[in-house]
Amino acid sequence: MWNYLYYIVYLKNKFKLDYDGTESYVFEKLENEDLSWFPIQRALSLSNSAKEEEEDVKALVDEKLNVVEKKILDTIAATNNNQSLLQMSNLQLNSSKLKSRARKMNQRQTYIAH
Repeated sequence: MWNYLYYIVYLKNKFKLDYDGTESYVFEKLENEDLSWFPIQRALSLSNSAKEEEEDVKALVDEKLNVVEKKILDTIAATNNNQSLLQMSNLQLNSSKLKSRARKMNQRQTYIAH
């Protein structure tokens, strides 16, 4: 804060034609009693750390989303495998039923033939 006070005194003692762009801007604000140039309850270091924190959160969320996506894909793959196994077992069951029917028909034909 003291640095800002020293800066104001510096501006008041400096010849106005020697101001650079920033000094002209601040001096004009001071003349109009406008303190918008003064960082009241805000700091660059805090806004940078907030941005860094936001980036960290985004990275963490992306990482978690990737994990969830992998779990979903694994579950889908397992479900597809289970469905394939179920279809195979149904085919085996149907095959067994057909074989059983064929045996019964053979037995009937053998019975009828004798």
